[in-house]
Amino acid sequence: ASDKIIALKLLEMQRSGLASFASCAWFFDDIARIEPLNGLSYALKGMEILRNLGGPDVEQEFLEVLEEAYSNEKGVGDGKKIWADLVLPRKVGTTQMAAISLGIEHIGRPVSFPGLDFEFKRQGDNFILGYKWHKTGEQGQTVMKIRERIGADDSIEVVDEDGFVFSLTDLDKRLKNFIVCHQDHKRENILWQDILDLASSVQRHLMTPFEEGQKSPLAGLGVLSLGIMFLYLKAGDRCSDLETFWKNVYKYNPYFREILAQKLSEELDAMTSGPDPDWPKVADLIFRSRELGLYPDLFVAQNRLWLIGRDSVDPQILANFF
Repeated sequence: ASDKIIALKLLEMQRSGLASFASCAWFFDDIARIEPLNGLSYALKGMEILRNLGGPDVEQEFLEVLEEAYSNEKGVGDGKKIWADLVLPRKVGTTQMAAISLGIEHIGRPVSFPGLDFEFKRQGDNFILGYKWHKTGEQGQTVMKIRERIGADDSIEVVDEDGFVFSLTDLDKRLKNFIVCHQDHKRENILWQDILDLASSVQRHLMTPFEEGQKSPLAGLGVLSLGIMFLYLKAGDRCSDLETFWKNVYKYNPYFREILAQKLSEELDAMTSGPDPDWPKVADLIFRSRELGLYPDLFVAQNRLWLIGRDSVDPQILANFF
């Protein structure tokens, strides 16, 4: 490793050591709480770097002290058991990176993870994992194999160069949650696009005023309503009866209200991410959303607006943003 990487790893080791002594980690009365577990995870990282740089392995001495602490929760055990059961599985090494890539179905595509970028791709009969840590600049690659495990769960296993076997079921709960959230987001985006495609064929037929005695739209009252009203707000057309009906629905249905507000937040992000955003159109979408009782997150769009300078922005646009 270069002198720069060694220096950065020494600094990261020190940062991890200091973080392990955070006051909240040792303020409470149970070593199995989330705060001590976070502190111990930093200690694990610090000791890993120490060993990696050729320093002494102090883990055994560390555990001799740690096992004197006991959790108040029955069955959780002492600090040494907690270290093995709840801290060590948090480690993110090359086998965990490979398992994450498999879990989120990103073979051959880069993955951005907190503090880390990696890519797991096929090369002949093997798989190559390449990685780079952000803070230290350390990078490398390793050869792995994939095999199916025949058994109750029929899961996929990763086998590294040393013969170590690791599967998706071995991942820490937090890493499994990362995979679940990623897959959920991916499928939600697919479903949302399908909803918009279907809603576009219905939305244009709902723009007429209600007839006498009519209290609700003739169609689009279910899941498609999210796409219909999203497209309606973007289109710029107005139908007071439609707006009055859905304003009342959103007032008493926070679930639909929050889903649509989130989609509007994402749309505002996309509309303002380019080099020359259409700020009047952005402001109009914000204004119309608020009229229906929808309040998308404006933080990103507001910051981008400030970058162009307040004096150069139409006061009416500022009024809609702030």
